[in-house]
Amino acid sequence: MEQIAARRWMVRGKKPIERLAVEPGQPQMETRRRVQDSPGGARGRGGEDLFAPTLAPRTGEYKQYHHGDINCYHVGRFRRVSDEGRAFQTCHLRKSYGFHLVAEGADPIPPAKYAVPPYHIQALKCGPDVRLAINDLPILEYHDDGHTYGPLLDGGKVGFRQMAPMIACYANLKVYALERE
Repeated sequence: MEQIAARRWMVRGKKPIERLAVEPGQPQMETRRRVQDSPGGARGRGGEDLFAPTLAPRTGEYKQYHHGDINCYHVGRFRRVSDEGRAFQTCHLRKSYGFHLVAEGADPIPPAKYAVPPYHIQALKCGPDVRLAINDLPILEYHDDGHTYGPLLDGGKVGFRQMAPMIACYANLKVYALERE
């Protein structure tokens, strides 16, 4: 994990996986007003490695992920920043470059004071398909046609971005390749 700004932390993988599952495991949350993202399929917009020195440095600002140097899928969950996010709690899947909302589903994780952890969170990326489930409940699913919002995002890296002042403890993080179907 690296601190990339005074109030932002990021974890990024070094090895690309074509068909992957990410299970961050989230046993505890102690705040109620910040976004948590799990971007996947991340590469430079020209296909560069996420860590290529030719890409602009990223400091955790969200606009750097949707209108910066990288393409990626990103899942927003436990979105409690805005009044709208607190009033109607949803998970979003966006595809960038751009700010394309490609899938949305109800967020079953309650406000922190009512949470009963742990929550088993699983994000899957299998070729053109991206899925999110929480405690085995399907939340959202997207099939990327490779045309509507730009080319299919294959390979790339996985990362986690969490904004302050959110406090979340993760246990049993797993990132693994999926068998071919």
